[in-house]
Amino acid sequence: AAGAAAGELPPQAPELTAAALVGAIAEALVGPLADGDAAPGEIIPGLITFTLRALGGHDAADA
Repeated sequence: AAGAAAGELPPQAPELTAAALVGAIAEALVGPLADGDAAPGEIIPGLITFTLRALGGHDAADA
């Protein structure tokens, strides 16, 4: 909500967006955690990129 209010992100429903992100991230982690392949150095950067893009923002990978 603060990012949208500051004009850093497009207008959106913060509660819906938050719930959708939590669900998507949980689902994305099910496989790697179940397989034991959850290497934080590989998973976390991808989750950050996904989250920023889902919110309508950008990160260094978009440059």
